[in-house]
Amino acid sequence: MKFLLAPLVFVSLFPSTFGLLLQCTNMVQLYEAYPDFSGNGGSWGFISRSAGKTTSTLCVVSFPSNAAGKTCRLHFTNPYYVDQSGTKRGQVFSLGSPNISGATFNARGPAFRDNQLGTFTNAAEGTSAIWEGGNTFPCPTGLKGYEVVPTGDSQWISWVLPHGLLVEVVM
Repeated sequence: MKFLLAPLVFVSLFPSTFGLLLQCTNMVQLYEAYPDFSGNGGSWGFISRSAGKTTSTLCVVSFPSNAAGKTCRLHFTNPYYVDQSGTKRGQVFSLGSPNISGATFNARGPAFRDNQLGTFTNAAEGTSAIWEGGNTFPCPTGLKGYEVVPTGDSQWISWVLPHGLLVEVVM
C-alpha cells in the first residue's frame, strides 16, 4: 500500500480580494498602574482595564510609498485571549509620531493620541473583530504610530503577532 504525502499549504489570513495587509511592529505597553515603566511587548500586545487602571499598546506600521492617495482599513484579528466577562471592546487611535521608544503612561513624548480611527468588539479568541461605524481612513506613507486602548470598566484582550491590529491598503 502506498501513501501520498500532501504538501503543506499556507492558508491566507484573509481572502485574496483584500489589498495589502500591514502588521504592527515595535509594540510598547503603557501601564497606568506603573506610570513610569515602559513595557516593551516585542511581538505581544494587550489592552486591559481593571480596578480603574488602564493598559494600552502602542505600535508602528510601515506604509509603502504607493499607499499615498489610497484608502486604509483597520482589522483586528485572532486575539490570543478575550476576557469573556469584560466588554470585549477596544478603540484605535493614530499617534502624532511613530517614535514610541521609551514611551510611558506619564511620558509619551511625541506619541500623543491624534485621531480616533475606530471602535471594535471581539467575541472570542481566534475571531476577527466587528467594527462599529467606520474603520477606514486616508492611507499615510512611511512610518505611522497607533494606539490600541480598552473601552469599558472591565477588559482584557491580548494578541501575538502576526495577529492583532492590521491595516489594509485597499487596492
